[in-house]
Amino acid sequence: MMIQEQWYWIAEFPDLGNDPVAALIEEMSSENLETRWKAAWALGHFNDKRAVEPLIEGLQYSDPTCEASDCEDLNNISAWALGRIKDARAVEPLIQALSHEKFHLRTISAWALAEIGDKRAIEPLKEALKTDEFEVAWEASMSYAEGDDNPAVWRIGCFIDNYIIYPDNVSPIIKALLKLGVNQEEIDQIINQTNGKN
Repeated sequence: MMIQEQWYWIAEFPDLGNDPVAALIEEMSSENLETRWKAAWALGHFNDKRAVEPLIEGLQYSDPTCEASDCEDLNNISAWALGRIKDARAVEPLIQALSHEKFHLRTISAWALAEIGDKRAIEPLKEALKTDEFEVAWEASMSYAEGDDNPAVWRIGCFIDNYIIYPDNVSPIIKALLKLGVNQEEIDQIINQTNGKN
């Protein structure tokens, strides 16, 4: 069951006019990264393909001079929004994100790939599972919501924790593979082979 979202993005953007998606896409070009990730979250509530390319840019955004948490929030929330819109153009960028150094981006990207349902994701997800690093990080990770004093981040983080990362104590990458049609026996075999190498 989906956990009720507790932060209402509409209050952040009260004057979106007659075409809210176009207005939010414009906000994705803001110099303020917090404005961008809030716009990305809002775009995830519309099934509008116009948002895909700006969200891919948000997913891939990197700037060593910016506040790390804002960059991460933009990456993570863009991945979530792409999973909501379910457009095939996002598959390759999300596959690339499976090898990102940040655990939460890898996890949300795995979920998003399963939501899109494109079979191209199966082999990269298997490879991610084989590395073992993905599963170790999931078991030891801090929640997305923990450690951030921004109320919007905390509320979005709680939603992502409860809906994507920890809802049923099953690894997100395993759930993604199952949703894409890989059977549990094959997944168990990959895990056993990986553990046998350690």
